[in-house]
Amino acid sequence: MKKRKKNSKKILKNGYTKYFVVTLAFAVWMLFFDKHNVFRQNDIRNEVAELERNNHDIAHQIDSIRAFNEKVDGDIKAMEKFVREQYTAKREDEDVYVIIRE
Repeated sequence: MKKRKKNSKKILKNGYTKYFVVTLAFAVWMLFFDKHNVFRQNDIRNEVAELERNNHDIAHQIDSIRAFNEKVDGDIKAMEKFVREQYTAKREDEDVYVIIRE
């Protein structure tokens, strides 16, 4: 009887070893060799974070442009100032000097 117990323990030990090896091989494959490995997932997370930051910045720019449009929409003087500064517009009887700061 004792021999039988030793053999069954040895078989169980070998069985666990097989499962361990298969599980380890699967884990190594998934971590390093798979199409969606750990490094690729990290790159994707970084890219998503960068795109979210860009999205936030663009949303902020859109808000500031909308606020500016609302300000300029009803005010003729503000619109004239904007056009003169951005497009160097001038009246016929005046000279415009553009100063470029470096």
